[in-house]
Amino acid sequence: MPTRGQRRANERRRAKEASRNVPVSSIKLPDGPKISFNYNDPDLLVRTGPLIKATWGVPSAHAEALRAAGKPVPAPVAGLMLIDTGASRTAIAQAVVQELSLKQVGMGYTLGAGGKHTNPIVAALLTVTIEVRPGVTGSIQSDQPVMAIPELDKAISPGELVLENYPTRVIGLLGRDFLRHVTFVYDGQLARFEIAVHHKSMPDRTDEITADIT
Repeated sequence: MPTRGQRRANERRRAKEASRNVPVSSIKLPDGPKISFNYNDPDLLVRTGPLIKATWGVPSAHAEALRAAGKPVPAPVAGLMLIDTGASRTAIAQAVVQELSLKQVGMGYTLGAGGKHTNPIVAALLTVTIEVRPGVTGSIQSDQPVMAIPELDKAISPGELVLENYPTRVIGLLGRDFLRHVTFVYDGQLARFEIAVHHKSMPDRTDEITADIT
């Protein structure tokens, strides 16, 4: 009799075999909250990468301390987060850290094409906009330490992407710590992508979902 681990391995292998030769456009995402974007131009999607709306803000504990001291809480910074399957963890642009005066809580390192780099880790509040159900917009929030990347907004540009009444600056990266909670479908030929957010206990009468990205 196969062990539990062997059964899981067999299930993964069967799922992989079943997914072969299936057109991306025919994949049906699970029901529930979603994020979707249609670029209408395959070349634009190649140049910019998959970007989604989000904001960075002061974490809850820091905001409460500022209010208690009679000090103003910096307004959230809105922009675009690049979905980065090569990044293990979500990161924030250093420029945003300075705008929000976020506190450094440690140091970490990244390893990429340019080699190993040491970067500060700051406490920050990330809010990602989602569609809870048709016509109802909500959010996923993550209040935890993230790595700050210097000159990220200079290294990654949204190019000629235009969004009505929304800033197009790149404010961070969404790594695999975020992707582990979603199903992500990238259709390069149709120049669109969709994300289905996994949330087992979806509230019926709220527009906000809180989910730690860990």
